Amino acid sequence: MKKIFLTRSDIHLDNLHLFVAYMNRSKEIAETIATQMKNEKYDEVSIAVNTLNKLVDAFHYSFEAIDDSEVYVTKDDTYLQCGKVYKLINKTTKSVHHVLFVEIEEANMKSLDKLYYLEYVANSVLLKINIDKIFGIYSTFDHLKNDYIPDTMKNIVFIANSELVNNLDTKPVCYKTFNKNKLKRINIEDVLEEGDKWEPNKSCHFPWITRDIRYSTFLFKTTSEQ
Repeated sequence: MKKIFLTRSDIHLDNLHLFVAYMNRSKEIAETIATQMKNEKYDEVSIAVNTLNKLVDAFHYSFEAIDDSEVYVTKDDTYLQCGKVYKLINKTTKSVHHVLFVEIEEANMKSLDKLYYLEYVANSVLLKINIDKIFGIYSTFDHLKNDYIPDTMKNIVFIANSELVNNLDTKPVCYKTFNKNKLKRINIEDVLEEGDKWEPNKSCHFPWITRDIRYSTFLFKTTSEQ
């Protein structure tokens, strides 16, 4: 089902939000949507960056924002572009890393499509600068661990803001996917310094398609915009 929706650009219409989730997560996702419709939505990318900036003793990097005009070759498909690109500078070694931050919502088809797009363009000539790592930002670890992230995404790591803000005295961590959606916990600094080269993502299949569709549900959200 997700594969079908990912072939359609109209899933990015401003007043249409499509969620595909397992049935046991539908209530939680519906409650999250209802809360967001009633209250101002938080900028998860800003929360992650601001929190990491406060970790003076536990995270030894400074941030410099990079303007979109210095990143993207074209302004086409702006709905697929990320939240923000930053230059992370190691305060000790002065090594520089270009990191692309993008907000992810559990089961949101727009988020999934954006991840595929960004992983593709970051490893191509469609950007003006080289991207060293993509960080997908979830609001909570509960949303991260219950989302189905394809393990074909080799070049993206994930952060849960709830972990960052509640563990200000420890080194910040992120997660990689492996072996059918299992999560591997690693320090963010290790990810930046490990020197991993981009792995070619030649897989076109979607692992979740083999799962029983009875365990999925569709949630639609519209705004007052016409």
